Amino acid sequence: MKSSLYLTIQEQLRRFVSGELTLDAFRDWFTPATWDIDRTGADDARELSYEIEHRLAECANGNWDEQELRLLLRPFAERRSEAASA
Repeated sequence: MKSSLYLTIQEQLRRFVSGELTLDAFRDWFTPATWDIDRTGADDARELSYEIEHRLAECANGNWDEQELRLLLRPFAERRSEAASA
């Protein structure tokens, strides 16, 4: 079963991928929400946040634009949680 932090991150990511949140708004939420993620004990949330953080950094470096970033993050937003599929 996925942790509540994982599900919260995934929900905010869905909002970004769908265009409901801008990149700036997503970052404004994501950065403080995952700041001490290593201390939470939620390994699933930590792994998801690292995947997102990596892609955000590459976008900031100019590797792709915001629309490309949304496409790259879409698979993480669309993964069904074990709770949702049960």
